[in-house]
Amino acid sequence: MNDGGLSAQSILNYLNLRLVENCNDRMTPTQVKEFVDYRDAFMMASRRLQVEKKKTLDPEIYLTELFATFEKHDKEVLNGKLDVFSRSFTSNEEAIPAFFKELNGRASIKVKNNETSCLLRAMAYSTFFNNEYAEAFGFWLKNQLIDLTYTAGICANVVFDGNAESIDSLNKEIVDTVTRISSHSAKLFNESLIASWPSAHNQILKEEIMSIASEPGNVPSRIMEMVASIVGERLTKTGLPKNFKTAADVFSHLYKLFITKAVEPEYELYFEGIYNQCSLNKGAFGFDTVIGRIHRDSASQTDYGNHRSFGLIDDYREVKNKIWSEMNAVSDLPTLSLIAEKLKTKIGKEFITESKFHCWAIVREYASILYGPLPAVNSWTTYYDYVDLNCIRTLTYTSTTHDGDKFQFVFFA
Repeated sequence: MNDGGLSAQSILNYLNLRLVENCNDRMTPTQVKEFVDYRDAFMMASRRLQVEKKKTLDPEIYLTELFATFEKHDKEVLNGKLDVFSRSFTSNEEAIPAFFKELNGRASIKVKNNETSCLLRAMAYSTFFNNEYAEAFGFWLKNQLIDLTYTAGICANVVFDGNAESIDSLNKEIVDTVTRISSHSAKLFNESLIASWPSAHNQILKEEIMSIASEPGNVPSRIMEMVASIVGERLTKTGLPKNFKTAADVFSHLYKLFITKAVEPEYELYFEGIYNQCSLNKGAFGFDTVIGRIHRDSASQTDYGNHRSFGLIDDYREVKNKIWSEMNAVSDLPTLSLIAEKLKTKIGKEFITESKFHCWAIVREYASILYGPLPAVNSWTTYYDYVDLNCIRTLTYTSTTHDGDKFQFVFFA
């Protein structure tokens, strides 16, 4: 029993080390982006592997191996001169282990730090900020701490032979350790999920595009519509956890996506938005993407009168009318930035705020691409839900003074 008591306390001390003492620093969006960029480098490197039966790579399968490599090597090594790129493989299941095996055989040049000795940070990276995994780990840890507290308490009673003062002292120490582990783990895990915005979300959308693109920018329209419609489900499982005030299957955010094919210089994109609500990712495997998010509570499916989109109907109509009235006068300006500034002078510079629209994007398709040998720029928009779809539409305008340049205005409530 003595050994059992010591073992329970030893396990608690180890958990305290890996979950508390080594996890003093909160995870920042900059640190998340470093790992996301590493994951992206891995995805690009995987496309260089010569695989006979090449299928879409699911990076989730290899997150543990990727994290181990992340600890050891800088991302430049992933796309360096590796022998594995000159070999032939029958499948990803054969090629990817060979890729990691060669990397693991190389000497590490990366400076070690305390970041990855934090078990919570390692789990956030290895699960790619999936809030369902975070919730499952939280329940598992809670049960383990309860069992360890119970075991240590029984053993303390035996070891100290009923000495109340000694038993109370050890029990207080155990309870303090358990409380510290529990509260600190919940706090840091939640902070890591918050820090995942927007890097992890942008990467998830990019990977969905990569999964169906034979090469950058080459995705059939019908398939892109499917990607845009299904990626929202993955985004709800990333970052901020479920909203426990509502039903168990309701997540804290809804997502709106705008995807457009980047064909510069015939194409131009302008974006302005609130960082915590919207994010632009340029050059996502040949596409530019915008992700917007709103709290689920502001898009209640049962209380339409309080739905955020309904609250902005009048604002949208006013903005739309002012854009239509001004575009003939400003559409021949050389850049979208100048056009946007002129429009905001008319619309009002405060229409992008927390209480109004969170962001807007403008796409300009130059007439040379509309009427020349190249196809028109393609774009896809998915909405927060059907209320948003019916209330806040994408506005299109064709210039009458600049050879027919076409403009799209996308608003995010």
